[in-house]
Amino acid sequence: EHLLKVRARDPRNASDRHFLFTCDPGLDGIKAGWKDTYAGFTSALKMLRARSLSTIGAALKTCFEHLNLFRVHSNIDSYGHGRMLYIEPATVVLLTDDGSLTCPAGVQTIMSLPSTSMPGSELTLEPLRWDQRLFAVSLRMPPREGLGSAVWEVAQSKTAAMCDVTGGQSFSATTMKEALHRMEQIAAKMVPGVVVNLERVVSLPPELSHGVHHVSGDVPRQCLHKMLHVLPSTTPLWPIPESYTVDARTAAIPPRSAHPTLVFCPAPVPPSFLIPPNTHFPAHTLPLEPCALSHYMLSHHSGEFWAVYAPMHTPAPTSAPEFTAAQTLLPCGLLHANATRSLVELILLPANFPHLWKLLITLNTAAQKSNPPQAWRKEFDQYVQSIPPYYTSPLRIAMKRVGVTANLLPDMDSALPFSLQNSLKRIKHLAKVEADRLQAALAARDVAQRTAKAMPLPAAAPPPAAPPLHPKTLPRSEERR
Repeated sequence: EHLLKVRARDPRNASDRHFLFTCDPGLDGIKAGWKDTYAGFTSALKMLRARSLSTIGAALKTCFEHLNLFRVHSNIDSYGHGRMLYIEPATVVLLTDDGSLTCPAGVQTIMSLPSTSMPGSELTLEPLRWDQRLFAVSLRMPPREGLGSAVWEVAQSKTAAMCDVTGGQSFSATTMKEALHRMEQIAAKMVPGVVVNLERVVSLPPELSHGVHHVSGDVPRQCLHKMLHVLPSTTPLWPIPESYTVDARTAAIPPRSAHPTLVFCPAPVPPSFLIPPNTHFPAHTLPLEPCALSHYMLSHHSGEFWAVYAPMHTPAPTSAPEFTAAQTLLPCGLLHANATRSLVELILLPANFPHLWKLLITLNTAAQKSNPPQAWRKEFDQYVQSIPPYYTSPLRIAMKRVGVTANLLPDMDSALPFSLQNSLKRIKHLAKVEADRLQAALAARDVAQRTAKAMPLPAAAPPPAAPPLHPKTLPRSEERR
């Protein structure tokens, strides 16, 4: 309740939805879902009773399945078309005593999420999505007053690893005042954004090296599960590229990781990587949350621009421990410090943007922009063929904004082959059917519960009359009387 009160102070949070899940098995674990109002959520919250096992992994699985119920059908994740910044951010707050993880088979030592069979789950390797984070609060209040908190605390929370994987954080509280403070900390972190992995590249392919063959070892090698803040004013245009390519021979859309991996080169880029002046080319600016990489860049290279690449794998993503020159790296953005040198930002740009800048610079006059030379058109067509096809539609919009009015790009309904389009439509249909089935089951459960509460209890039957005592059964004192 304190968390909701803190969120209600900002009118921008008026559209928040609230779900409630417990460790009860099956549908009984969903206390408040998509159809429930705020009043229904608060009523379910007050009716909670601790009576089930501590199957936290199964409860989180149910939670993420419910959150992702309509994502495939609404195409929020835009599978096969790059990762667009149309997001539906969700924050999962887990309250636990951090005790033993009990289940029907006994006591577990490690918390894990069971696999899911929901339609659309085959498109993502993990049960969560890049705009969903988990925060846990371990309530470690002493069992009685006067007992020191050090006696009650444990070394590390069982939920810490799971929170780190989602880009969230695990907290502990030993008093009610501290628990309320943790809620305020979580509320401050509930900002719209996406979680990505940032990895340093050691050496680049020759065509992308721009004169840099070795970088300092002081630069952080990895910054995993870090958030890029998506500003409310951001209008999505450029996606983060998929880590795979598809063609007519691809049998199915390859699964993607929940968090995309971006590779950065910690060296200043040449001028050919910067947006050409006076073009007003549209770009997305995504602030990076404070991390080891941002601290290093602000303290050592605050005035530099670093190139950012998307690793491309054919035909499907792999799990290589380090990105090397053997892999294809597609330029897709720049890292730099903001004007006040207070934070690091990712500038998201079209794929292989240095080649595009070279083409834009050669168009000097309005006549050339309305009717480019034939040689320029040929080179532009080669550039379009070298980037993923889902860049065609946003690139058409961007070219019109910079004044290139010529019709250079074909109209495309989808960047996927027909076979993959049909496969994605089938998955969307199955997801819609499953969502309707689950909503109907929850509605039937709620009706049954209300009916059971409304039914009057049967009148209690009067107790049977006691039989009269036989004279022989009377005590001797009574016989004398």
